[in-house]
Amino acid sequence: MHVTLFFLTAAMIVFVMMVFFRGTFFVEAVVPTITFFTATAHTQNLLSIR
Repeated sequence: MHVTLFFLTAAMIVFVMMVFFRGTFFVEAVVPTITFFTATAHTQNLLSIR
């Protein structure tokens, strides 16, 4: 659970930072976010296997 909260918080920080620095470059903000959540899903799968 703590790992999930950490990933969600990190994803929010990354998203806010990208929106703040990149402005309205929506694609450059969404693509890394999707990649990050995909990695989070794989991490949750590995944790659930244990």
